[in-house]
Amino acid sequence: MPGVPGWKVFAVHAERAASGGLDPVEPNSAVVAGRKWSAAVDCAKITLVRDVAIVTDFYVEGGKREIVEGLAIVKVSLTNVGPVRSANIEIKPMTIFMGPNNSGKSLLATVMYAALARAGSELPIRSVRAIRQMLALSDQDATEIGAYLYEAIDDSSIHDYETVPKKLREILQRRLDQVLHQYGAAVVDELERATGAAAASLRRVHDRPQRASVTVSSARPNWSIKISLLSRGPKIEVVASPDLREVWSSVNRRAWARMRTRRVGVREVPRTYLLRELATEIARALFRDAPAHTRYMPAARSGLMQSHKVLAGTLIRRSSLAGLEDVRIPSMSGVVTDFLSELIEIDPHFTSPFDQDAKYLESEVLNGNIRLDETVGGYPEVVYETEAGDFPLTRTSSMVSELAPVVVYLRSILKPRDLLIIEEPEAHLHPASQIILARLLVRLVNRGLSVALTSHSEFFLQQINNCIVAGFLKKPSAASVDFGDEIRLDASKVNAYLFSPGSAGSGTIVSSLEMTPTEGISDSGFEVVAEHLYNETVALDRRMNAQS
Repeated sequence: MPGVPGWKVFAVHAERAASGGLDPVEPNSAVVAGRKWSAAVDCAKITLVRDVAIVTDFYVEGGKREIVEGLAIVKVSLTNVGPVRSANIEIKPMTIFMGPNNSGKSLLATVMYAALARAGSELPIRSVRAIRQMLALSDQDATEIGAYLYEAIDDSSIHDYETVPKKLREILQRRLDQVLHQYGAAVVDELERATGAAAASLRRVHDRPQRASVTVSSARPNWSIKISLLSRGPKIEVVASPDLREVWSSVNRRAWARMRTRRVGVREVPRTYLLRELATEIARALFRDAPAHTRYMPAARSGLMQSHKVLAGTLIRRSSLAGLEDVRIPSMSGVVTDFLSELIEIDPHFTSPFDQDAKYLESEVLNGNIRLDETVGGYPEVVYETEAGDFPLTRTSSMVSELAPVVVYLRSILKPRDLLIIEEPEAHLHPASQIILARLLVRLVNRGLSVALTSHSEFFLQQINNCIVAGFLKKPSAASVDFGDEIRLDASKVNAYLFSPGSAGSGTIVSSLEMTPTEGISDSGFEVVAEHLYNETVALDRRMNAQS
């Protein structure tokens, strides 16, 4: 809408680049999150963050089209899983879990991890014969469809969905449902690995095991699966099937280019080869905006950081005895083993786009640097480097051990479009350091990293609230109180949830919290505690006055 403050006329091809940015290419059109809109004039709100253009929404003929930059998997719902009786979680670039201990926050975070870590992990079909058997193709169907695909790879004019043969549409629609069933089975496997428990044992028990389920839903494209945790084994249902038309539109130019590259030199092979490649690209498009990678930092990371070298060494030494004697390895949950594996397998030569944020944390909180030294065993050792000398983490404070993995992940692991799940980021930190870390996480969200966190700190959450309130202010007003664009947090990017345990084992209810321009997150659950302490202080003061 020309003339509206903060908006400008533009012509942009906003296809997401590998860096996570938006690359201006094509006039009079816009492609955001895989969707293309064309008009004679487009008006968009563009935020530049370190040379990365973030398109939040834009106008075309016919009205405003809102673009919410987020995750394809947008909702995870739980019924009677662990201590949680009911939860419906919509995942945003920043997702916050609050509530008392032992209310199910970590479990729900682990379920999120299991769902998102396996999004798009479905393996491609490895042989032409396999896809023909799977899709029950006749020789004639295979030949006709192969001929169409052979032409489509080189002729972009027939990529339109309306040109797709009816038989091919039927085949690919069946394939989408098959992929979702495979994905559901993968989520079950990952959930059992991540929690270290059988799926059936995760059912909430109140007198007897309750009917338990996990539902995972996507908005772009629209689909939903339900995993019922039954005593006889999990049951996977496709509740809402994806629309092939929507998924087909996500098979973009890069996907066709990949198929064209793989086809070079194989003109004489059966043309169902191309169908196999297309089925792989269709499966990939089903999870098109899922996090590139999902990382989990457990609450026990401080102790794990101090002991990971010993644990790794012990496992390596004991593995050499496998086959010679009974080797027993201690049981650990999948989130812990994944965390340790990230540290052991880290590439010390890779520098993340978030390296400057790691340096900020080192200078503002740690007053020293975190360094990775390669050891004889081949895995890196984390060293705290200060003016007074270099120290292994076993000789540092809990604060250093707590923040060291955050620095390592920012410097050597995380990338834009990743999701970081971190439990209690404020643990072992002074309130002043908590505030700095909260601001840093907001900066990371604004730069393309998604963050899901659990927290028990009023200081930490109040800083997040301040960043949200600053997001409601106009830029000059926010800047006047030291809230630049990098730490103003748009409320549409945040979802906060309060975990409220019921009485007598009735289970935890997880409720969504409202965002307001004056308070940010409306109710963090700390008010009851603060009121209790205030009343207690007043009572003590009265007794003291009466006694004197």
